[in-house]
Amino acid sequence: STLYNEAEFLLRTELRETRNYMLILRSIAGGYRTVGEINSYTNMDKSMVSKYIDILLSLELISYEIPFGETEKFRKRLYYINDNYLKFWFRYILPNRTGIENSNYLEVARKIENDFSQFAGEQFEYLMRELIMDGILGRSFTTVSRWWGKVGNNTGKNIEEIDIVAYSDTRDEILFCECKWTNKKVSYKIIEELIRKSKWLLNKYNNSKVSYAVFSKSGFDFNTDTLEKNIIAMDLKGIENALYK
Repeated sequence: STLYNEAEFLLRTELRETRNYMLILRSIAGGYRTVGEINSYTNMDKSMVSKYIDILLSLELISYEIPFGETEKFRKRLYYINDNYLKFWFRYILPNRTGIENSNYLEVARKIENDFSQFAGEQFEYLMRELIMDGILGRSFTTVSRWWGKVGNNTGKNIEEIDIVAYSDTRDEILFCECKWTNKKVSYKIIEELIRKSKWLLNKYNNSKVSYAVFSKSGFDFNTDTLEKNIIAMDLKGIENALYK
């Protein structure tokens, strides 16, 4: 309860037209992450949405990501909230204020519990990006980001995604990773699927050293000791051991 109004207080201290900023942040927290999606969710003029986003970026309240390998000219950027408290507040507290203030705590808690695994999975991806950048795999990388895009003859709306793609220009090594925050053990099919998806990017990195990694909350249903040298499978205990060895 101490932090119940902290997010709104912070924005009112820093910004005018607080309601519009809160609406944009709520849309981002709810998964509406491109300018077009934010515009549709907020029903604000597109130029105004862009103006507010620029201010939020300048205050470092939000950041954006573009697919691995794309330049800063890439237009369909995905925006995300930087601070974990604000992410949680705009995803779970603001939309449920009526329920909270009417003391419907169990109903609100149930809504959060039903969605929290997905929320935690998203944060798990961001965490692993930071740890890879910091050298948790025993080596550093120059760039670490997510990748998404249409591939092959895919002319529909469906796109392929890879949770993390990292590259080291000093070693000319490219790393492909998947992060799984589920209560089920990960099967080897996840690695096979990761290798399949990586082929579309490898057309640009024909001579690079290639490695793969899968990070899993609940472990794996195969023997990780028999994997090829360029494939890493790491559960939470393995991540902990790598951090504190």
